[in-house]
Amino acid sequence: MQSNSRFRSYWRHAGVAMPVPGTSIESVRELAFASGLIVEEHREPDSEGVVFLLSNDRWVQMTERPTREGGLVVLYSDITDVKNSEMARRIKALEESERWIRVVTDHVPALIAYVGADLSIQFCNQVYEAWYGRNGESPLGMRLISCTRRNCINGFCHRCWKCWLAIA
Repeated sequence: MQSNSRFRSYWRHAGVAMPVPGTSIESVRELAFASGLIVEEHREPDSEGVVFLLSNDRWVQMTERPTREGGLVVLYSDITDVKNSEMARRIKALEESERWIRVVTDHVPALIAYVGADLSIQFCNQVYEAWYGRNGESPLGMRLISCTRRNCINGFCHRCWKCWLAIA
């Protein structure tokens, strides 16, 4: 088994001795998991290789190439920069989507809120915030019971009313 300094540095960082020459690829993988060097493994059916998240927060893609002589060359490519830019792109798209939802809901002349399973307010538009915010404090994160008066929930369905009474 031949390796470069970067591959050896991953093992040093994990505090584990490098696998010896002749160690099977599967044994190397098992040792990397057992030592904590590999934190996550991602296999995609249409992907060329397997992607690993390492304990040092680096992303590595492993690809295997058979040689003409019957050997196997295993390449570990650091794809951390690719993963980080992909994540940044996804975060930006999510923020843009959230911004559009906010723009649309803030211009609807109605009280709009999303209440989570724990009955806390996860999202609300400006109209809802103006109606239920107290002393300039946003109702976001508050439990529904703490910012809504009991006489305001007469329109709740019977099931919601029972939940309301259970937490009151």
